Amino acid sequence: MKKTAYIAFFIILIILIPFGVQQVIRYRQLPSSITIATGKEGGRYKVIAEALGVEIKEKYGIEVHYRYSPGSDSNIRYVEEGKADLALFQPNVMTGRGNYSNARMIANVFPEVVVCHVTKELSYDPFLGKPAEGEKTIIAVGEKGSGDVVTSAAILDYFKGASLHEEHLLLNYQEIVKGFKAGDIDLAIVTSEENAPIQKEIAGQGATKIISLPFADSFVARNPDFQIYTIPSGFYAVSPKPYPEQDTTTIAINAQLIAGAGVSSSMVTAVAAILMDPEFLVRNKLSDLRTRGEAYARATPSLPFHSGADHFYDP
Repeated sequence: MKKTAYIAFFIILIILIPFGVQQVIRYRQLPSSITIATGKEGGRYKVIAEALGVEIKEKYGIEVHYRYSPGSDSNIRYVEEGKADLALFQPNVMTGRGNYSNARMIANVFPEVVVCHVTKELSYDPFLGKPAEGEKTIIAVGEKGSGDVVTSAAILDYFKGASLHEEHLLLNYQEIVKGFKAGDIDLAIVTSEENAPIQKEIAGQGATKIISLPFADSFVARNPDFQIYTIPSGFYAVSPKPYPEQDTTTIAINAQLIAGAGVSSSMVTAVAAILMDPEFLVRNKLSDLRTRGEAYARATPSLPFHSGADHFYDP
């Protein structure tokens, strides 16, 4: 009986050794190249993706390729389909859209804030009020493939029926800027980190104001991926008038760094180390991640953590 048990043990050991060796190789192996999905010009995804790429190349000599994308919706699909190894995305784009079995989480990186820019001349609340008879509220909801479009749709669906006459435009960031300058847009719902170049550009052109999102608490209660967020008065300018003029209540959702399940654990551990490095955080103005550390990085995951991320947090 004891002899049979020993034989069974050695058979199992022989079977498991190749698997163990494979896992060790996978863990210790760094790739020769890596592809990072970015985001559009003017957004923080592109800034952070390129900053990570520079560090990966400088520290490990790995060739970095960048895959342009309009944002979150495309990024999660690129990772899921193996067209990108790393990407940033906002988790609400997964809602009701099937199973993402190939995507793994590394960390929360920064809160993406929903900033509602309206033209200065708008005389009614675009979420609750109605335009003049025979007119429409023209709303820029973002670019196809972006998280802006998904978030805008959720917000407008929440307020549906309040304004019976509205038209939604699929516009990229620069088209939004031009649209406000030309007076062709009433409202733009822009979901990006509040320091993103596009937020500053819209705020700085003098054609708009920022408004609060009505019933933000109720929206968050129904959409738990989001949290309440306040943009402080004067965040974008203090003279000649504060911009925004008063504290503005809105919502935010965490941008999360993800990787494909097949990316080597050592690569993901290295990426996590770069991301969490204090100098990297300061240089890239990632204040939430810098001040709250791993507690913020690991909070409310939308996907299983990659084994390389687990190794970084719990060596």
